[in-house]
Amino acid sequence: MAKPLKYKNMVIHITEWLKDELKHDAEVVNGLNPTILDGEHDIVHGRYEVCRELLHFIRAIGGEQHDELDTD
Repeated sequence: MAKPLKYKNMVIHITEWLKDELKHDAEVVNGLNPTILDGEHDIVHGRYEVCRELLHFIRAIGGEQHDELDTD
């Protein structure tokens, strides 16, 4: 069971923002957006990885099981 976080509302907003960023950057990371400029792919891919890992970290702090971290 997940333990309550002290700043729950702030964590909820950050988590939603991270999910939106992941959705937005997923097209580039998965090669579905061919209109990206040279050099931007690495930036977008890096942002995607940071968002994904931060989301995992927040969920782990909340006590979620490791195998459930990639689910909404």
